[in-house]
Amino acid sequence: MLTAWCFAVAFFTPWVVGAPVYWLMRGGRALRGPDWLWVPFIGLAAIVVPLQNVTVYANLPLARSVPWYWAGFGALLTLFIAHPAGRASLRAIPKRVVLLSTTAYLLLGSGALLRGIENYRGQLQSDQFNYVVLAQYLMDEPFGMTWPQIGERPVVAIAMTFKGDRLGQSVLHGFFALTAGRDALEMFFPTIFLLAALSVPAVRLLAPRVGLFGRTAGLSALVCALAPGANILATLSYLSHALFIPVLVAFVAAVGQAARRPRMQVHVCVLFVLGFALYTEFAPLMAGAAGAAALAARLSGRIGWGRAAALVVVPMLALLVNPAACASAAAVAERAGQLGKQIEWGWLPITNVLTAPWSIHTHPSVRWSQLWFPCVCYSLSYVGWVRVWRAGHNVAEFGAVTALMVVPFVLVAVNPSAKYAVWKALSTTAPLFALGVCVLPPARR
Repeated sequence: MLTAWCFAVAFFTPWVVGAPVYWLMRGGRALRGPDWLWVPFIGLAAIVVPLQNVTVYANLPLARSVPWYWAGFGALLTLFIAHPAGRASLRAIPKRVVLLSTTAYLLLGSGALLRGIENYRGQLQSDQFNYVVLAQYLMDEPFGMTWPQIGERPVVAIAMTFKGDRLGQSVLHGFFALTAGRDALEMFFPTIFLLAALSVPAVRLLAPRVGLFGRTAGLSALVCALAPGANILATLSYLSHALFIPVLVAFVAAVGQAARRPRMQVHVCVLFVLGFALYTEFAPLMAGAAGAAALAARLSGRIGWGRAAALVVVPMLALLVNPAACASAAAVAERAGQLGKQIEWGWLPITNVLTAPWSIHTHPSVRWSQLWFPCVCYSLSYVGWVRVWRAGHNVAEFGAVTALMVVPFVLVAVNPSAKYAVWKALSTTAPLFALGVCVLPPARR
């Protein structure tokens, strides 16, 4: 029962929080089926952004702020359910998407489900330890704690070295743990498995824009959510990276829609602020995707230069609503610039780079003769995206996806020694590569 409870809290909380918040964003109008695809991302932003700033600037541990958060949200949820539009929104929940999202979540978390959350500890990688320690620190201690106040608590000292870094993922992690009434260690894997759960609605948002509809779109979303890069990221305990990937895919969908409907700019801003808080180092990917989408839409004559500029500039200005994340950006950027030089991945780096998102063979002993599978996958994916472009499907989305998919190979060309950075870029764009393969068959509505 404990395992089921922890999984349920991590999975359902973004939907529960996001529904009434998105309802308010829509001016009290009932949510329709497609609107629900945005709900978990709105929910994540509604959790991370206010609590991150309260933690940093009000100097309150999450153990004190989260109960008040739930008290205020409880009033909003009551209003949402009591309102006729709120009840109509609940009737419009896309059950198939939620079912597919649950399936992806449980498949990725099958190891923890079989072992039980009390016994499943993964590989206890250094990243897992650091994330758990930081989340527990934010739960129990005031952010402004100084070194003399630590005393004989080495675990707190470890957290102190990371508290100037990005905190979005640890605020969310600690929020889930306090909501479930458990510690940060027990809630680590239910949180990181959201990579698969959130990828389903994210890909489902993008699928109709590239010619996928109905059951085909749902099945494609499930395939992309379980792209082989997902289990590698969960195994390596890269929490920020895992949470960022579905946000990036949803961001691409939002930018594409905003190029046609200016009111969707709000969604672009929310997702940009959320992605920046979760994984500040990869904010340039979002900015680049927005720029490529704006340029593609402008060159095709779909929008003017003013709206094209707004697609790129307005999300960056929206970062002002989360000053706590902006305050750590300089330190994060300085550290991120050295990742490729610090980590070596064996004597066949290209093998690791090419196979990471598409197969389980990431060990340096993999031979060149085994590269046929990832090479075929990448080739088919590019053919699929060219087919999207030739079919005349939304130019803005095509521009954003193309820009993201070339990033890993640009990194290889510019700095072949940055093996780790290249692998991170490939694993980040794995759902887009998988989606390229899914669009190869003729579309069916």
